[in-house]
Amino acid sequence: NIRAVTVTGNSALTAEQIVKSSGITTGRNILRVNSNAAKKSIEKIPMIKNADILLKFPSTVEIAVEECARAAYVKYMDKYICIDKNGKILEVLKTAENANLIIVTGVSPTEFIAGKSLVLKDADKLEALKSLLSEIEEAVYLPNAVKSIDFSDKNKITMVMDNEIIVNMGKNESLQYKM
Repeated sequence: NIRAVTVTGNSALTAEQIVKSSGITTGRNILRVNSNAAKKSIEKIPMIKNADILLKFPSTVEIAVEECARAAYVKYMDKYICIDKNGKILEVLKTAENANLIIVTGVSPTEFIAGKSLVLKDADKLEALKSLLSEIEEAVYLPNAVKSIDFSDKNKITMVMDNEIIVNMGKNESLQYKM
């Protein structure tokens, strides 16, 4: 029987949230654990990128998770839509909880459901946003230096840096060279 269920790789979510989602409980026969069903259930959590279930005989189940990294908040009306660098919606909040994340303005989401990809009225802006977020993540000196990105005019994308310097990125062309 299972005596312990451990969780590794989590920081945004608690071990209890992940274990509860898995459906794995102590006292149950370890051979009756449906690892695939538990994995799929855990991966339905928007913050989870990947999950693995390891049976450690005789009585421990280890759940190893990889969480999505928060990249930015898309400000829309009175909401902050938290996304990763690929545009996956991780959560929808009333306030920007993490001051280190980039605030994105000038975009109009048409659909924003946690766990799904962000859908914008202008698909070109989404591609530009994903490209910029990837470039910012890869640039060693930039990850915490960008405060906001404004897409109001797609021919004049602007970034505000943490030192209040405004950077005009111009059009959504060759962004990797402009970084």
